[in-house]
Amino acid sequence: MLRYQKRSVCMRIITGLIHRYHCKTLNSSDKTMTKSELAEALSEQMDIPLKEAISIVSTILDAMTDTLVAGENIELRGFGSFTVRHYDSYTGRNPKTGKEVKIKPKKLPFFKVGKELREKVNAATP
Repeated sequence: MLRYQKRSVCMRIITGLIHRYHCKTLNSSDKTMTKSELAEALSEQMDIPLKEAISIVSTILDAMTDTLVAGENIELRGFGSFTVRHYDSYTGRNPKTGKEVKIKPKKLPFFKVGKELREKVNAATP
């Protein structure tokens, strides 16, 4: 249970940092937050060394990746949820030749935005 509590605390921190970052950069031409920018924001907000912030962000993202690879879901209240969707095999077509191609079954990560985040984004857009 402690693993999930730590993950929950870290996710609340990251969610808050992302929100603060986007509030600062709404008028900026570059509106993509990178992993290093997230680490910088964490470093500034928590007043910790950048190296430690990079380690924290990497740990959280690795934990999220491991959770999805294991087939488990991630739910961050107010932010959204990550799930793995399973797709069966099907017959597709090669767009160049029109020839039928067998597409293998696959699993893909899927993100569903939470109500609170959706409302904040809608309120912030011009």
